[in-house]
Amino acid sequence: MNKKQAAVCTIVIALCFLYTGSAYMSECYRLMDHYSDRTTDIITSVINYLMQAIGIGIYMTGLRFRRRLFGDKRLFALLLVTGTLFMAVSQLSVSGAVIQASGYVFNLHIGFYFGFYLVMLSSLVSVKISGMCFGIAYAVASTGTYIMSLLDDDFLVSSEITVIYIMLAGLTMGFVLMYDDTAAMKCGEEREGEPLFIGYLIPLVVLVMIIFTVGSELFFSNSATDSINWNLVRAFYSAGLILAGIIYDRSRLAGEVLTAAFLTYPLICSALIGNGVVGTAVIAAGYAVRGFITLYYIVSFTDIGNKDGTKLHLAPLGLLVSRVTETIVSFVLLYYTVSQVGQMIFSSICFIPLIGLFVLLQNARFAADYSDEEKILGRFERKYNLTGREAQILRLLSENKTDQEIADELFISRNTVRFHISNMFKKTETNSRVEMIRLIKRR
Repeated sequence: MNKKQAAVCTIVIALCFLYTGSAYMSECYRLMDHYSDRTTDIITSVINYLMQAIGIGIYMTGLRFRRRLFGDKRLFALLLVTGTLFMAVSQLSVSGAVIQASGYVFNLHIGFYFGFYLVMLSSLVSVKISGMCFGIAYAVASTGTYIMSLLDDDFLVSSEITVIYIMLAGLTMGFVLMYDDTAAMKCGEEREGEPLFIGYLIPLVVLVMIIFTVGSELFFSNSATDSINWNLVRAFYSAGLILAGIIYDRSRLAGEVLTAAFLTYPLICSALIGNGVVGTAVIAAGYAVRGFITLYYIVSFTDIGNKDGTKLHLAPLGLLVSRVTETIVSFVLLYYTVSQVGQMIFSSICFIPLIGLFVLLQNARFAADYSDEEKILGRFERKYNLTGREAQILRLLSENKTDQEIADELFISRNTVRFHISNMFKKTETNSRVEMIRLIKRR
């Protein structure tokens, strides 16, 4: 996982999301000229998201059973070409039905693009910097879309924008062809007993998206937001993504705790929202919070593929689950009128299983980490043929116990402890306990 490949991955994600995200917004604006706001919302927030989810699912299934084909960058490049053709039809057509139909196919392609570059992120970028790489990439793309929207009121629906989208697709293809796809095509080494925590992660992502989507509806639909500059506040999504990337890379646990805490924000800001500067600031903070939500369902699953190469096909699963959940919740909110009080009560209730699952997940991770340490020590003891007493002392040494503390715990003399440690030095061909502990960590 070298820096060059990490940089290529970041650029590919940024370019691809700038292209697809901007084209998605252009399609939304064009559909509004042909359909009512409600119908447009159903097409863009329900059906298009569902098509993206199907595209992700197809890619995951293909990578699982035909890794060499679906991990090949040439297939991605080919689908960039076919997807761009449907995008151009959607952008240039004057028929609402054609815009709608070609948009569905394009969103199916978008799902495939999502899957491919998340596998790139999982296979090429270390977990120590994957949050920042993804956060920066999405931040650059979101900012780029905002800048394009400032150029002219009608620029995102003009014929000229199609040329820019084709150029962005071409640039994406160029950087993809620089990508070393052998990491995705190789099966990798499976780690015995590697815990996936899928049973906890999937329902957690579902609950996070339910709470956030329902909560967001509280202020997005508020009549006081009519005068808010939505393109401007969306730019704050970039700041949230970068900040979340920094925090998640420093500590996954800290990022997850903050994400859970920020889920309360939509409920709070619905009481603070208003017109003008205040409303814009409140909504802007909401978009910054969304950056943490996005990082959570992305890195939770890309980490799985990073740790176990045979599970690369699971890297896009978090995005798939989030898309399906958001689609279902959006559909319900569009078709059924739920009072703000009802939405707040429902969101609050969802926090109960969310907190329970979060605690269970952390306990499971702690137990898995402890189990892994036990396995490592066990293999080390067998490799160097340590006696039972030496094995006891080794485990206490790994906990940074002093000679006297070990002697007191095992009810033996300090000299006896030193005798056994000296024997372990001989067996492991090391000269100090620090060197021996380092040898254990390399096993």
